[in-house]
Amino acid sequence: GARPWIWKNRLISMEHAFLVSCIVVYTHIVEWDIFTASTDINMNHHSVLMHFALSFSIGYFIHDFLDNVLFEYRGTIEHVSVLAHHIVVVGMFGLFNWMDYYQSYVILTLITEINSIFLHVRKILQLTGVKITHRIYIMNNVANVFTFFFCRVIGQLYMMYSCIIASYVAPLGLLISGISAMVSLAVVNIALANSLFASDVRQWRKLQRVRDSVSGDDSNKGALTGNQTSSSKESQNGRAHAD
Repeated sequence: GARPWIWKNRLISMEHAFLVSCIVVYTHIVEWDIFTASTDINMNHHSVLMHFALSFSIGYFIHDFLDNVLFEYRGTIEHVSVLAHHIVVVGMFGLFNWMDYYQSYVILTLITEINSIFLHVRKILQLTGVKITHRIYIMNNVANVFTFFFCRVIGQLYMMYSCIIASYVAPLGLLISGISAMVSLAVVNIALANSLFASDVRQWRKLQRVRDSVSGDDSNKGALTGNQTSSSKESQNGRAHAD
């Protein structure tokens, strides 16, 4: 079975993703006029709920960073990119949260947590031994692909557009922080997409090998049974001639 810390890590990640996703959706519904307002109003807007979402996320990313370094560090490009992303995000969130600035833009980056819900569900299904062909796994994969495209790909393109629009009025330091976060997020998304694709391909190939092996065993058993039947008939015929 999975080690206890893996379950703890996944459940904490799931809680963070679900809670922050609810806050992001609620914020966009209640304060939609702020997100569609002019750049200077948007950049200076902040709220208690945004403060909480960013502060909670800072704590989560610090925890996840330490958890991965202490228990799961592998030194792969994918893993290093995730850790680098955590460092950049903690720095950016901390800076904007402390300055009460750019929060309405930063909260947009947390829309990726909607997709993270299905990523964590996928991992939990794997830990519990649910097969890739199971209906629940397939339904989660469909939701995963859908939210990955809209929340990560489209969401990041919109954030890049927002950074370009805000470049005329935003301080240089804040602009660099935002661009750095976008670059790190792009790297993580590429690594994540590659990891998900490679993982599913490996599982499908493994499943196919098992099916081929079972099919081969059945064929061999059938051939062996046929040979035994044929030998038995020949033996009976031989005894009949002898009689």
